[in-house]
Amino acid sequence: MNQEIAKKKFICIDSRMLDSSGIGVYLERIIIGLILNGKYKISLLVKPKHVDYFKKYSSSNIRYKVLHSPIYHPFESIELSLKIPRCDIYWSPHFNSSVFPTLAKERICTIHDVFHLANPQYYSKIKFYYIRLRYHISCLYSKKIISVSQFTKCEIKKYFHKINERKITIIKNGLKFEDVAPPMKNKESVSLRILFVGNLKPHKNIKCLLEAFKKINIPKELIIIGETKGFLKPMEEKILNEMHKDDDIFLLGRVDESKLKECYEKAHLLVFPSLYEGFGLPILEAFHYSLPCIISDISPFREVAGKAGLYFNPHDSFDLADKIQMLMTDLKYRRHLISEGKKRLKFFSWEKSIESHIQLFK
Repeated sequence: MNQEIAKKKFICIDSRMLDSSGIGVYLERIIIGLILNGKYKISLLVKPKHVDYFKKYSSSNIRYKVLHSPIYHPFESIELSLKIPRCDIYWSPHFNSSVFPTLAKERICTIHDVFHLANPQYYSKIKFYYIRLRYHISCLYSKKIISVSQFTKCEIKKYFHKINERKITIIKNGLKFEDVAPPMKNKESVSLRILFVGNLKPHKNIKCLLEAFKKINIPKELIIIGETKGFLKPMEEKILNEMHKDDDIFLLGRVDESKLKECYEKAHLLVFPSLYEGFGLPILEAFHYSLPCIISDISPFREVAGKAGLYFNPHDSFDLADKIQMLMTDLKYRRHLISEGKKRLKFFSWEKSIESHIQLFK
């Protein structure tokens, strides 16, 4: 048995973002896939609360190392450098890989988007230059870079033109839910129920959604799922306070998977008004639950949704309001979008994503 383990490729994975929405889902699915593959000796760098996170899949091939430094903190690079073992691959699922040398033979990183570089207005100059440094080192030191979309690959090339694009591989995300989707049925509600899923960061453009929501003159409800703490600027905080006063807006915060599924099942449509994204997991989740999607007309969303999305100008709340009302009155087009959404799901699966990661790690 020990000889068999010794022959396996040794990979060290920075797993501290397991509790981060989209990246957390991505990390969990890929790690489970690597564990079940059985061909890797795995060292997971985790927060204290995530020790034995994969216990039900665990075997003698998995080791946990606790890191105490916060994500993005300058000290995290020191701790990473000290705790990454001598291994074949050090994989960082984000742009915050160590700025210092490690004992790993090679590095691989995943870049989900370059939001921080494309939107410097949200950061102080010092913070922006620090973030840019972390991106640059992650891309420069990594032998291979994983991008979750063609759009993100183009963004990497745009901001780091010296990076050889041949080391960038596009591996798309998959669908989170593993259950069988419920059949299409009439939703029992006297009100239009609109769903928004995502942490309330400024680029999520929640202001546009709220303005459009107020313009709709029919009974309605807006269900908002996602973290607010630490993401909102003063203006968004003001908007959030106003939302708490509305009887038809429900701020659920972060919810567990069963509650999330319930919200998808009861909603009539998903609105995703982001100004900038790298992918768009909620779109796939909505397709799974037979929800039509009204989404921003941005490149990554067109990559994910194709002809299955109803697009709007994310800078125009009147356009969004018109699209919502149109979709609720044109039932034929609504059914068409739902049908197209089911077709799009065939292009995205965690099985394909896991296999692509395994091939890249060889």
